[in-house]
Amino acid sequence: MVSWAKDNQDKVEMLYSRKIYPVVSQLVSFLFSSFNWSVAEIILYLAIIIVPLGLILAISSKENAAYHFFNFVVTVMAIASIGYFLFYGLWGLNYYRQPLADIMELEVVKTGSDELALLCEDLINDANALSDQQDTDRNGITEMPYSLDLTFIKINEAYQDLGEELEIYKGNYSNPKEVWLSDKMCYTEVTGIISHLQVKQMLTLL
Repeated sequence: MVSWAKDNQDKVEMLYSRKIYPVVSQLVSFLFSSFNWSVAEIILYLAIIIVPLGLILAISSKENAAYHFFNFVVTVMAIASIGYFLFYGLWGLNYYRQPLADIMELEVVKTGSDELALLCEDLINDANALSDQQDTDRNGITEMPYSLDLTFIKINEAYQDLGEELEIYKGNYSNPKEVWLSDKMCYTEVTGIISHLQVKQMLTLL
């Protein structure tokens, strides 16, 4: 499937990305939107606990240790294969769709370092101007103007507005969900996770 997709970007774009994926993503998003917590995150934590524990139990088995170890490896590989298939079926084939510039009919031209420097300067100025409009605490750290739940709703609304402007982003999105280990992940500078199982964003927040 992946080999075929690599050599058929046009077909992936027209058949999967524009017809199959929108239906699949909306269905999966709808199924998991009723949960206030991330199912994918729970599965990840369970895997971190169960896989090492299962390996220890298989190795430490007093009877037929080799058989239990082999059975454990086969089981893990089978589950990993299913996960691999689900990844590409639910989202991963989008890696092989047409380039964004082609989809949006953008002209791609080479630019020099001077133009790049000007762009970076403009972005910095815009970021500083927006930063001055944000509420801050006594230490100068930006404070969220809304509650966490309302922030997630506004993120969803922003996606809806983007979809009205650009056809490629059109669709119904479920609200992002907070990562339970958010504070720990922020120390590693991980600011968000894309869950392909649930087709949604999970945000790390301090």
